[in-house]
Amino acid sequence: MINEEILNSKKKRRNKGKEPLEEEEAYIIIVNNTQNMIKEINQLHKRINKTNRDFTNYKYNLKRNSFVINTKTTIEQFNTFKNNYEHDINIIKQDITKLEMKMIQQSCVQEMKIGNLNRTISILQNEIEAIRRGLGGLPTYEESQTNQRNVYGRNNNSFKSLDDIINIDD
Repeated sequence: MINEEILNSKKKRRNKGKEPLEEEEAYIIIVNNTQNMIKEINQLHKRINKTNRDFTNYKYNLKRNSFVINTKTTIEQFNTFKNNYEHDINIIKQDITKLEMKMIQQSCVQEMKIGNLNRTISILQNEIEAIRRGLGGLPTYEESQTNQRNVYGRNNNSFKSLDDIINIDD
């Protein structure tokens, strides 16, 4: 991730006639809106926490009622709980899969944007080179170029946390 200092320093524009300061690098910054994904991750956290609470409560009630002689009711409750728990786990797995697919799609779109920007930059470089050749006596693009270009993606949230959300054993 790029820190905020680099983002803010690169937003300031320079006059075209000035030489670059030191050997700074030029950055292309792509910002992704991840607010919807953050909301989905928060909902997923809530669902996981609710499922864990339900499981803990069930275990507590089972221990508390272990001295009760009515085993038929306990067995029926267990089957109902087991079905509900498996249903919740399946929904959580589906939500995680959906989020992973969205992230993959977003990274593909970002790669396409970067590719388009690189093509546009190369076209503009060729145009500048043609103008310089036409004017004559000016340095070539390579001779006048002192900056390097780096491409960074910037997200509002690190999606590494998806791996940390839950580990469900199959």
